[in-house]
Amino acid sequence: MSDPIFSYDHSVDVDAAPEAVYDIVSDLRRTGEWSPMNQGGEWLDGGTAKVGDWFEGHNKMGKMEWKAKVEITEAERPSRFGFWTLGKEANLVHWSYSVEPAGNGSKLTQHYRLYNAPEGIAKGPGGVEGWCQAVQGNIQQSCAGIKTLAEQA
Repeated sequence: MSDPIFSYDHSVDVDAAPEAVYDIVSDLRRTGEWSPMNQGGEWLDGGTAKVGDWFEGHNKMGKMEWKAKVEITEAERPSRFGFWTLGKEANLVHWSYSVEPAGNGSKLTQHYRLYNAPEGIAKGPGGVEGWCQAVQGNIQQSCAGIKTLAEQA
């Protein structure tokens, strides 16, 4: 596998146990509760967030709307959860979360790795550079939203 053409990581401290944070990020149906881009979606073929399961997410950014299937490739409660857009073999985008104990709570880090830009990203507003800038803001907002949900639970 080649090196990513763009990488971004963002961390927040969360006043909640790692298990509680993991349970939120691994329930992809709830992503619309914290993500400005993802509007939720559904598990395919009875998936339950285990390695090898597939999920179809519903996404929106500006005027662009699309669905994308992702393959779960990491599911290690309570420390790591990750997935690849269109599956690992497509080698496009890897999204993941790491959760580690920190003080009386957790440190949540969202990781983003763009290996090959899907056509929609390359042809979208601002091209790949514009996409990467937008993703950074979306990830920051997502981490803040996850923190709020976990701390309210």
